[in-house]
Amino acid sequence: MVSQAAETEPWLLTNEKETENRVRSFWPYIASRVKTRTAMQCRRKWEAMSLEDYSRTLTASQAKQLVELVKAHGRNWQFLAETYFPGKSPKKLYVTYTQWLAIEKKYAVDLLQIDPFARLYEFDGVSALRPTGEDGYYDPNGPLARVRKSGPVTTLTPYILSLVKAKGRYKTQRRLLNVLLPGSTGKLALSPSTIEQFISAVSQYKNDWVSISRAMDMPPGRCRLCVEALAKKFPLVGRLIQDAELEDLA
Repeated sequence: MVSQAAETEPWLLTNEKETENRVRSFWPYIASRVKTRTAMQCRRKWEAMSLEDYSRTLTASQAKQLVELVKAHGRNWQFLAETYFPGKSPKKLYVTYTQWLAIEKKYAVDLLQIDPFARLYEFDGVSALRPTGEDGYYDPNGPLARVRKSGPVTTLTPYILSLVKAKGRYKTQRRLLNVLLPGSTGKLALSPSTIEQFISAVSQYKNDWVSISRAMDMPPGRCRLCVEALAKKFPLVGRLIQDAELEDLA
């Protein structure tokens, strides 16, 4: 640490030899030279400036790994940081673990039993599409709803989006989608509300064209044509159809 400080922050050390005998009291010594900061403040500033990874949050999978490791080794943050999460500060691990427990308490769930990315579609960091029931919470058989997280984005945002109550159904802001009808030069214009109905029907029935036809009050052949056109505009629709076709082949 002392040699690294001498190389990267020479202003901190006026005499390297003098500090070699002060390794055990390094940060108090630095604080005495800075004079306007405590030892802890100097150390935190050093971590923020010199170790790039200290400012990076853990991924959702790393957060899950952290919780499992705490169960095995206890809350020894220094040991966990040095052994399993090099480049991450003990404080970062502590904060992530505390947030994990807070979410479990708020929603009364075991987050280790939840795969948030299996519930979410088109996750963009702050919002996602999620199958949602009438009560506004996750329902694998419900229509899609846009869920958003208020406040800053954290490592556990995917978990929160998979559990939070949706405030409204997914509304498309796309323009009218023109679908070319087979055997003619005519086009069928799908309004935003119709597109929303198609997306909800496909999320619920996948490639069951008879059920989609009943939901849309439209012939199955025309429903499939419209859905295939939607799949080109909405990757989510394409994935839903593809996944269902793979299940049929299995």
